[in-house]
Amino acid sequence: MTFAIYADQEGGAALWMETQNVTFDGAGRYTALLGGESSDGVPLELFITGQARWLGSKARISSNLLECCW
Repeated sequence: MTFAIYADQEGGAALWMETQNVTFDGAGRYTALLGGESSDGVPLELFITGQARWLGSKARISSNLLECCW
């Protein structure tokens, strides 16, 4: 699963990105801790401006790309 944080709701380059291995349950739900793959976590600088941020996610399932909320 790849997660990204953006400054704009649509378009633009990711301000931060991380890929994690997640396990989906029978209903398609999963749990992820953003920043969990880095000892520094998600950079605090992304949020100190007070501006809105947008979260995108992509999952690769059985070699088919499923996009949700990207």
